[in-house]
Amino acid sequence: MDNYTLKLIIILSVGAALIMVGVFLVYRRKLSDIRAEQAKKIIHCIAYPAIVMNIDEDKNPVLMFRDEDKKATYVHKYKSVGLHKYEINEKLTVLYDDAGEICIVPDDCDDFLKMFNLTKWGIIAIFAVPILLLTAILIILL
Repeated sequence: MDNYTLKLIIILSVGAALIMVGVFLVYRRKLSDIRAEQAKKIIHCIAYPAIVMNIDEDKNPVLMFRDEDKKATYVHKYKSVGLHKYEINEKLTVLYDDAGEICIVPDDCDDFLKMFNLTKWGIIAIFAVPILLLTAILIILL
């Protein structure tokens, strides 16, 4: 291996490391934005223990929970994003705001799905960089 090839491999390695750091920083910023958006959304929500009364044909649960302060029982058909498989009589926690008409199951909501997809693509991007770097080094060396 000559001096030029070694310098090229070092430059590619440093570039790959910088790309990985950049991907990580973009991931953290976007994740922070999603969390801030979610925090604004649930600021007035109260956590209630709920039970799954029924499941419709689209796999969306019908939830029942009680607000003791208002002496009210709520029955809410929750629009699931498909991250959780519900069973009848399953107990779970619901974040609910009657004034804003917000009902969220914490592990099965749009924000959780966004965070999941962001993490998935972040991992793919971070692992793709070393694979591409190794491929480039092998091409240079052969």
